[in-house]
Amino acid sequence: MDILLKIAIVLLTAKLCGYLATKVKLPEAFGALLGGILIGPIFGIASFSEDLKLLGDLGVIFLLFLAGLETNLEELKRVGIPSFVIALTGVIVPLFLGYWISILYGYSKMTALFLGGT
Repeated sequence: MDILLKIAIVLLTAKLCGYLATKVKLPEAFGALLGGILIGPIFGIASFSEDLKLLGDLGVIFLLFLAGLETNLEELKRVGIPSFVIALTGVIVPLFLGYWISILYGYSKMTALFLGGT
């Protein structure tokens, strides 16, 4: 399948499923992810290729860049230390609990670290 056709299918599916997700009061990103799962592993419409992977990686980088641009530093200064502590706790507690519970279930340290991170 031509790479341009794959890109068109992926983009149209993401927009359509994102739009449908907002209609049922779900985040647009959830709909886009669900659409990607449908056309990829489930129905096999858009198969994996290195070109598509490269474009996906670039998309993730651009998405993170845009999220950084939308960060309001003044509001971040206003909420300050309490929000930082809450955010840090929301990362560290699940990481450690996931890690140690995975170790207790007999997973390797690397797998436990991955599970704790997710």
